[in-house]
Formats: sequence, C-alpha cells, structure tokens
Amino acid sequence: MGYNLNQPQYVFLFHLDSSQEFNRKELEDSLNHYKTAAAESLNKLIKQQGLACIMTTKVNQLIAVIRQFSSEVSCGQWLIDQIFSEIKPFEMKLGISSLCQQASDLKKGLKEAEKTIKIMKFSKSNAKVKAFKELLAVAKLICSENLPEMEALSHTMLQKIKNYDDKHAQIY
Repeated sequence: MGYNLNQPQYVFLFHLDSSQEFNRKELEDSLNHYKTAAAESLNKLIKQQGLACIMTTKVNQLIAVIRQFSSEVSCGQWLIDQIFSEIKPFEMKLGISSLCQQASDLKKGLKEAEKTIKIMKFSKSNAKVKAFKELLAVAKLICSENLPEMEALSHTMLQKIKNYDDKHAQIY
C-alpha cells in the first residue's frame, strides 16, 4: 500500500522563520521539535480527511505532496490554522505549487512553491498562504532563473499586440 505519485497533486511548502533570537543549537532544536510536531499533526489531519500525503523536511521547511482537491488555498489556510497556531516563536508561510499532473512534475512544483515563498518574503506580504497560480507573471519576472520560461510568457502576453502591429503596419 504505497502512495500514488502519478495522480494530480500539489506541493505544499511550509516555511518557518524565527521571529526570536536563538543561538544555533536552540534554533536547530526548536526547528526539529516544531517540524516533527507539525508533520505528525499534518499526517493526522490529512488522514482524517480521507486523504494521503507524503512529506519530507529541510532545515526550516516541511514539504508535503497532497493530492488534488477543490481549493488548495483554503485547504492550506485551514492546515496552517490547525497545525501552526501554537508555534509562537516562528512565522509560518505556505507556498503552494500549481497542480502537478504526474510524478515528473513534482520537481517543477517544488520550485514553484519555493518561488512563491521568495516572492511572499520579497513583497513583505502579510498573507500566510499563497498559491503559485495567484502570482501569474510576477512569479516569472521576479524569479527569472528560467529565461526560456520568461520568453514564452512574453511572447504569449505580447502576441496580440504584435499581430495588430503586423496587420496595420502598411497604414503608416
């Protein structure tokens, strides 16, 4: 009984930032404690909803892959309210990828969730939850690691203007 990675799903990236001063050892211990508690709570809540997920952690992050449902942002806000309301020394932000259709899309989904967190920090947004799809062109412009992706977006956005100019070029 395993988890089916080849189904529509989202990457949820829960990012913890410390709002208090810690020495390195205290910070690591505190992060480990909260990540473990959060992972256990997340697993319990997901199972209560009749869903399944897979999780992993990084230094100050909990990453979960959760299958498709009606509103990923509402679900994300609910999860933060349920799981992280007691985590006082940390500020929690949740970045959610676009829908990943199959396992091969998960790496891109993680990058989208990471971009979303970066943009939330950059914009000093008070929002705790943001989906990549809500960022639209901003995500591609601010985090421009992928130039072909930016070029494709530009061509898509500017194609109607180019078509108009091409059609009416003889008039001038």
